[in-house]
Amino acid sequence: MVPGSPSEPRSTPSSDRDTDMLAKQLDRLGMDDELGKIVREGLARLPDKEQAKAASDLTFALDSLAPAIAHLEELNAALKTAERIGPTVLVKGVITASEDLTIEGQVEGKIELAGNVVTVGASGRIRAQVSAKSIVILGEVTGNVTASDKVEIGHDGSLDGDIASPRIAIAEGAHFRGNVDMPRSPARAAFLKTTSGVGSDPAAKTNRQDVATESNEG
Repeated sequence: MVPGSPSEPRSTPSSDRDTDMLAKQLDRLGMDDELGKIVREGLARLPDKEQAKAASDLTFALDSLAPAIAHLEELNAALKTAERIGPTVLVKGVITASEDLTIEGQVEGKIELAGNVVTVGASGRIRAQVSAKSIVILGEVTGNVTASDKVEIGHDGSLDGDIASPRIAIAEGAHFRGNVDMPRSPARAAFLKTTSGVGSDPAAKTNRQDVATESNEG
């Protein structure tokens, strides 16, 4: 290829400056080298007068995305750092995990830990539907909770929402307002079915009651 021929990708000082700014932004956002290479090669194929504008537009777009990318990185780090959402963290959306989780921060949305324990710490503020093996509430929860094993509300805990669980423990001083649904545990239901010799046992039906209680210490 002859230097300066029309088919040769060229650049101007202005486009070089914008391309450098774009490269720095790609690096700052943690974009891998391969993606940066693709972007630079694409810019190089543009006509000279379009390179600077394209690089500037891409830099502006990445600047706009930077806060969202940073938030996602912080959220991902918080969820990966094991088992704990700290008091300064706000999560909006769905949380799923295959390990026990302690929440000291704020969650809005839905929490699903089918085989594990969710503990809402004293500083935890939850506005979400919670589903887990066991749920321990030491902070504040607004939303329905479902546990396959047990729901426990500590003495400073607060729950405004319905409970569905075969076992429930509410400490003195706790606040709870909602409905209670206490189905038989699978093991208990199987035992009753075996001993009764019938396909269904009226005594095994769900126990349900409406509860509004707030214990006062002292």
